Amino acid sequence: MTVVISLPARLFRRPPPMVARLPSEDAPDMMPGPAPGNGPVLPVVVAITYRDGLGRESIRRVRFLRSRMGEAGAVYIEAWCYERDAMRCFRADRIVEMIDLQTGEVFRQAPRLRALLAPHAAGVAIPPDPTDFAIRQYWAGLVLLSVLARSDGFLSAPEVDVIVDFVCEMEFGAALDLAALHAIVGRLMPDRGDFSAALEEMARRTGAERRSVLRHARILAESDGEVTGTEADILLDLRAALQV
Repeated sequence: MTVVISLPARLFRRPPPMVARLPSEDAPDMMPGPAPGNGPVLPVVVAITYRDGLGRESIRRVRFLRSRMGEAGAVYIEAWCYERDAMRCFRADRIVEMIDLQTGEVFRQAPRLRALLAPHAAGVAIPPDPTDFAIRQYWAGLVLLSVLARSDGFLSAPEVDVIVDFVCEMEFGAALDLAALHAIVGRLMPDRGDFSAALEEMARRTGAERRSVLRHARILAESDGEVTGTEADILLDLRAALQV
């Protein structure tokens, strides 16, 4: 099923500005490869410090899109680079650190970061962490609810709570890291393509998961006491596509 949805451009704004540091030209190994990605990654927008194949470090804002395996088992992340205004490829083990553009939090390469960057890459050893599993398992619902929550141009703390509650409901009883879930939801900035892909994926999920997404979507839309026209349109699209 192909899903074509018209969403307002304000849902997909550029991330906040920052002081970037770039070489005059990117290294050849940063150009996206011809091999298709193994799967989508969460559409997280962050600033990264990256060390390329020539040993040069750069700082740039990126939105991760998909992962793929390269030579010798290296994991590559294809992403949109806002400084280059073009697609670029980043080797996961060369990402020195990442910065949350909303909170200013700085965190460095770690097993959890690797798992989040390349959840679908074949051969990637991911530690058995219930929070990582939940994020990978329910990425489609996270994206759909994030688009709805941001439809008024602002993501509030109560809306983040609703989205996190969706994951907790699906993983009832699991020892989830709620702080990590809140941080991931706050960094999500999906675009139209992410929304359509998530909607198609959600249509294949279990009835219980689809019903949970719709229920939490209604809570989100009504959370400020008024359902806007954009929110109503997204709810209609969800009901039509998920058929529950």
